[in-house]
Amino acid sequence: MNLKIGHLIYEIRPLTKDTPKPTAEGEYDGVCYNGSENTIYIKADQTPAEQVRILLHELIHAAWYAFRLPEKKLTEEEICVALESPLAIILRDNPGLGKLVASAFELDVPIVSAQGYK
Repeated sequence: MNLKIGHLIYEIRPLTKDTPKPTAEGEYDGVCYNGSENTIYIKADQTPAEQVRILLHELIHAAWYAFRLPEKKLTEEEICVALESPLAIILRDNPGLGKLVASAFELDVPIVSAQGYK
């Protein structure tokens, strides 16, 4: 599955033991790689509802990169203002995203599985 984030296309894939790890140490439920790869990885062993949370988290990272949002510390209101247009554009450009999220919540359908993405 691909999502358009601004001018970039991101592939959504399951996070596996073979997925390259970010430089920061720790356990990850999801990872967003920007730049040459433009891929969002989501842990397949999470519930569909958790996969939605992880996807939204990683979409915010992708939006921050694609829309060149500020790197400085922001107040809550500044964050809301910075994200309102990018999030609206993401929803507009990806009409299937709402259905994907609804299916995860209402039908318990995962976004990704160990075999690949849905």
